[in-house]
Amino acid sequence: MNMIQTIQAAIGDVVGGRCYPLTGPDKPVLPYVVYMQVSNAPEVNIASTVPIENTRLQVDVFSKTYGEAQDLADQIRSAMLNINVTPLSAGDLYEAEVKLYRVTQDFSVWYQK
Repeated sequence: MNMIQTIQAAIGDVVGGRCYPLTGPDKPVLPYVVYMQVSNAPEVNIASTVPIENTRLQVDVFSKTYGEAQDLADQIRSAMLNINVTPLSAGDLYEAEVKLYRVTQDFSVWYQK
């Protein structure tokens, strides 16, 4: 299993598999999660021939209630820590057009290419 599959499985376990890359479905079952790669930087290291990369990953939780969005974000943070992914930041939003609460989190993911 590659790193993205590992991350998707860890996040998906928190929200019953409702975990999508880049965008959610047109008519989602709530709550759900969207994840995306924000940036990627290869690590140049002359001491090792194994290429490694650092990816900044954004994970957004969408829910009808603020409390549920916060609780799921906490569970996702714990799941990510369990697979050695480092939390960087988090923020709260309200998506007025769709009337959903959103917690967005950024993570630093180191992996071998």
